Amino acid sequence: MEKLHQLQSVGINVTTMRKGDHYTAEQVRDAYLKLDPKVRDKIARYENGEIGDPMSFAGQNVINAIDKVRKELNLEPLVFRSSHGSLRVLTDTESVTYLNNQANAAIKKHKTKTEQLFTHIDVQQLDEKSAKQLDTNKRKHAFIAASAQGARAQALKMQRKGIRLPDSDVE
Repeated sequence: MEKLHQLQSVGINVTTMRKGDHYTAEQVRDAYLKLDPKVRDKIARYENGEIGDPMSFAGQNVINAIDKVRKELNLEPLVFRSSHGSLRVLTDTESVTYLNNQANAAIKKHKTKTEQLFTHIDVQQLDEKSAKQLDTNKRKHAFIAASAQGARAQALKMQRKGIRLPDSDVE
């Protein structure tokens, strides 16, 4: 439970956290500095121009730590949004829109990256093993993209007709 104590020491009390709570960029930065013992070395490397800004990952790393601690303590899962370095625990109403938008963005990103598998790699430049891996990846991701697109199109048609979508057992 070291992470729990590290988070609490900067004012992020994981056990009493509520939907709608907000944590400042300073609290998130301080939490990340405590959670990642190597972050100061990463900052020095960033300042020397060797790597990207490690603090750009502070919000997501703090969210991951909070999620892990809450899961270990069997506490209710929460939805977080990191913005401009700060952290907000979303309300249920906010979570509906946020998670829907995130899921749609992920589908769009998958489609774009799948298209790039077909257009951005010169097979002639690959060894046999890499070429086979590329072919396998193309087939797999094309199937996933087609399935997602077909399911999305069907769901929109059903909704327009006023038909209730079938229940899903996604967990």
